[in-house]
Amino acid sequence: MQKIKFFIFITFLFSSLLFSKALSQEIRFQPIEEDTTFEPYVRYDESSGNYYFGYVKDRETDKVYESVYAPPTKVNPKLSLLVASENGGYNYSYVLQNGSDSKQDMMSFELEIKNQFQNMNLPSPWYYRESRELPYIRVVHKILQRPNREEGEPIQFESDLSIGDALRFSLMSNHLPTIIDSYFKGRPKVINFSFVVPPPVEVEILRDSITTKVANRRGVQLKTIGPRALPDNISNTALTDTLQSYLSFSCDTTWIENPGICRSLEAKLENVQRQLERGNTNPARGSLQAFLNEVEAQKDKQLSSEAWALLWFNGQYLLERL
Repeated sequence: MQKIKFFIFITFLFSSLLFSKALSQEIRFQPIEEDTTFEPYVRYDESSGNYYFGYVKDRETDKVYESVYAPPTKVNPKLSLLVASENGGYNYSYVLQNGSDSKQDMMSFELEIKNQFQNMNLPSPWYYRESRELPYIRVVHKILQRPNREEGEPIQFESDLSIGDALRFSLMSNHLPTIIDSYFKGRPKVINFSFVVPPPVEVEILRDSITTKVANRRGVQLKTIGPRALPDNISNTALTDTLQSYLSFSCDTTWIENPGICRSLEAKLENVQRQLERGNTNPARGSLQAFLNEVEAQKDKQLSSEAWALLWFNGQYLLERL
């Protein structure tokens, strides 16, 4: 008898909870008196970086119901690399971290290295595909879905690069390191503030146009190092100009932060250029060797791995030509 009474009590309690939930939902989703003169709008909020879509207004309360779109630019990527000679080519080893201060998981990134490498080593389920029109490859991941996912359930993106996590990958190339562009995208979200009234078709179209436009932007941009083929028949003087541009860029960024090192390296490269213009190959070789000695001595000290790779491997290539 005690068990029967307990069962009846539990059944009554459970039914009461379901009824209360249904009643609360009925109150929550109660239709509003829609203002038919209201014009839907979209606005961008600089403080949050979100897009807000106002789609309906309650005539009685003057409340405007909005949905919000968080674009895929709320990531803080950190990309570092090491370049090493290997089998007559160059091994580019990257570490990509989705910064701990990011607001989104990272879903993809692009590197300006199309047709400039032989193979890329990416952990599964990440893979890359080449852009048809631009000199980029896009690194994405295969969508992971639950095997028993029902229709309408959200897709799981379990292989996104979570906030604070790192992705390691590498590639082989026969080409020297240069400065390249890279772009990174977070996982965007569309958030509804209220489901009292679904957005009308006009607002859905407006929202889709904005989100598509924003999503198709390249994302958060970083300068990094990657392979690129040198122009055919490039001269030694032009190679020295390239080295000087790499040094200037490194000194203008955090790759070389010591002004004294910058001035010392600049003076040596200027002398290389001066001697080449006069046709003095041996003095040019001497100045270039002194430049390389200083680059090697400052490796992992005053030079970042990016600055070292740019100056060392391109300087070595020029020295061999001289």
